[in-house]
Formats: sequence, C-alpha cells, structure tokens
Amino acid sequence: MITVFVFKGKHQLSVQTVTAEKRKRVKSKKVHPVEKNPLVKFFYPKSDSPWIDEHRVVRLISANGKYLVGLEVSDKNRFKKFLASKVRNMTLAEFNPAALAAPK
Repeated sequence: MITVFVFKGKHQLSVQTVTAEKRKRVKSKKVHPVEKNPLVKFFYPKSDSPWIDEHRVVRLISANGKYLVGLEVSDKNRFKKFLASKVRNMTLAEFNPAALAAPK
C-alpha cells in the first residue's frame, strides 16, 4: 500500500491510498510502429539545452492543437510526444502510398 499526500487549496491536506488493485487497472500501453502514417521533419528544442533546436524525423501517429505524437525515427522508433507550440519549420517528408490506396 502506498500513501499519497495531495494538497488541496491553501491549507488543506488530503490523504489518498493507492492499492494494488488500482495499480493493476492502469495498463502500460506499448506502441508499435505504424507504417501508413506520414513521416515529418521539424526542428524542436533539446530537453537538456532548450536554446538549441534539434532536427527531428518523426513517424506521426496523431496530432491535435496541443501535441504531436509519434515515433522518432532517428531515435530507434522511440515513442515521443511533442508540444505543437515549440515545433518549427515542419515539412512532410514521406507519405506511404499504400495508405492512399482503396481497400480491396
């Protein structure tokens, strides 16, 4: 059993207990490469030195107004989530033609 202290408001303290049953319900999601998604290139700041932009090549899985989610090809297809507000000069490098073909 793990006890977690959660601060609510200015001066209130709440205690929550996390049991093994609750931890079992949270499943880890393993991401596999998706071949039919576009390959994009963009510049994104490094985490250890944010003033240096690094060139990223990503197989895009999903995107919304806040995040770009994908597999970074240059980092052994590692699953990564990028803030869309920090992405600069994004270009479409490749789109798999099989994704555009009509199903048979």
